[in-house]
Amino acid sequence: MLPLPELTVKDMARRLPSLRPPPKVAVLIALLSTACHRWAPTQVTPQELLAEGRVRRLRVTTRDDRIVLHGPEIVTDSLVGVEKVRRAPMFLNAGSYTPEPPRRRRHAVALQDVTRVERRRVDVLATAAVAAAGAGATFVGAVVVACATSGCGPGDAP
Repeated sequence: MLPLPELTVKDMARRLPSLRPPPKVAVLIALLSTACHRWAPTQVTPQELLAEGRVRRLRVTTRDDRIVLHGPEIVTDSLVGVEKVRRAPMFLNAGSYTPEPPRRRRHAVALQDVTRVERRRVDVLATAAVAAAGAGATFVGAVVVACATSGCGPGDAP
């Protein structure tokens, strides 16, 4: 039986493949995960939209209401999904107790009552503006640090 070589943590880390994504992929993931989103109206009916593929959420407008449905689907003549309900304050006043409503509830809207359907979309311009502002702030910060450490005023020329 051959003796096994002793491995340090650094040796094992060097031999294992890196689990980090390449830098370009990491930047792309960071931008997409923090991208600015907006509700964009659709030009198709809810039936056509849901037939295209998986839709995570829709904002549906009727004459009386506007709600966001998560996991929408067509059931007979209705658009059905889960509506996230915001929690009400537990105490309306010091003398009475108000129970909290459920966090999620199933909600249905008749297709004939739907006046507008919107999807969440990445707002490319807003995302680019935020990324540019972040890059600009990083550049200005780097210049300020460089000037503070090495001096870059008018009297510092050789």
